[in-house]
Amino acid sequence: MNYLSHKNAFTLVELLTVVAIIAVLVALALPQVTKMQEGGRKSKCASNLKQLGAAVRLYMADNDGNIFVPSPISTVLFAGKAGQSGTPATDPKRFLNPYLGVTSSTREVPLARCPADKGMSGVALQYNSAGTSYMFNYRPPNDTTKATLRNLPVGTSSFKLMNVSQPSKTLMIMCQPAFNYDGGGDRRQRWHSGPTDDVYVNACYVDGHVQFVRIPRPGESGYPDTADFTWGIQ
Repeated sequence: MNYLSHKNAFTLVELLTVVAIIAVLVALALPQVTKMQEGGRKSKCASNLKQLGAAVRLYMADNDGNIFVPSPISTVLFAGKAGQSGTPATDPKRFLNPYLGVTSSTREVPLARCPADKGMSGVALQYNSAGTSYMFNYRPPNDTTKATLRNLPVGTSSFKLMNVSQPSKTLMIMCQPAFNYDGGGDRRQRWHSGPTDDVYVNACYVDGHVQFVRIPRPGESGYPDTADFTWGIQ
């Protein structure tokens, strides 16, 4: 007779208790896992921008301190894959691609994709649509007589970043939702989570540093048409 059989068996109550404890532990752990995942996406995005900023420096070193003007308004063409826009990865407008190792056979450009890319209204992924999740700042300065990326012809290569008056405060490359409020409307773009239900993005400044910033709402100090977002040229 096996006298240990009853001692080795779990009762239904014991099993339910164990399952309940596991469920509680999972529920407690999920927010932390989500937070860690978001932190990982944010860090990878910041790393992408750091490397894109470094590519700008390399391009400038080869071009007498100048940068290329990929487009007078939409500046998603500075780097990335062809995307649905149809602009090839080797198109001169994507002037940073040669410094990212992109060739005619390249199908994906990981540095041009933000891991938190959720697209925007009607677009599944900004990366797939435009070829990149990031935008190059094109906002004109308050002095409209100064040359900017917006009012220079496509292909111009005589815009010197070294002439920007506040390089540590001027945004250069950032997640596309930085222009969430372009035109005053809220496009409901929330790629990264922040402490409030606002738009937060990683941004690479002209001096090369990357910072996680909140995008001000229309009417607030620092909204994209103000000094922090526009090119102040010396």
